[in-house]
Amino acid sequence: MSPLSGDIFYKGNSINVLTRKDLSAMISFTLNSNVAANISVQEFLSFSNINPTLDQHNLNEIFDQFQLAPFLHKSLHSISDGQRQMVSIARCIVQNTPIVYLDEPTAFLDYKNVRNIMSIVQFYANSGKSFIINTHDRVWIEELESKKIYGISQGCFKDLTDRPNWDSLKNEFA
Repeated sequence: MSPLSGDIFYKGNSINVLTRKDLSAMISFTLNSNVAANISVQEFLSFSNINPTLDQHNLNEIFDQFQLAPFLHKSLHSISDGQRQMVSIARCIVQNTPIVYLDEPTAFLDYKNVRNIMSIVQFYANSGKSFIINTHDRVWIEELESKKIYGISQGCFKDLTDRPNWDSLKNEFA
């Protein structure tokens, strides 16, 4: 897929010239559609492990972080939307890329799992991963300890990092 216009640079290099393999080693993203393969959650996550430094012990730690044990052996088709969302985010962590793009990470999740995902994202962000998060969840934005927060209004990025009054943004980003 080619961009309509513009360019994105990472560490001084255009990503438009990277191969899919190189891109998949640089950025992971959540899948918001059903996966066609009829495989188990554990198989799906294991296939996502493109980093040879992640052994089964590391994978098990990630499974524990995301509380996936009750449905690791179930088919992706048989789990709930919320469980599938957790699996999708876990897949990003298993892929072990420096950049993670999360599209509406709190969709389909109950309060307990939203809090768990927030904690996991903060843990990995503090460990050096960069997260790009697309969300309409104001609580998520307010509570995230982030170096930079941007909003998009009328097609333009706006730096919201130092905005002291979130209520003033209601009309701008409605």
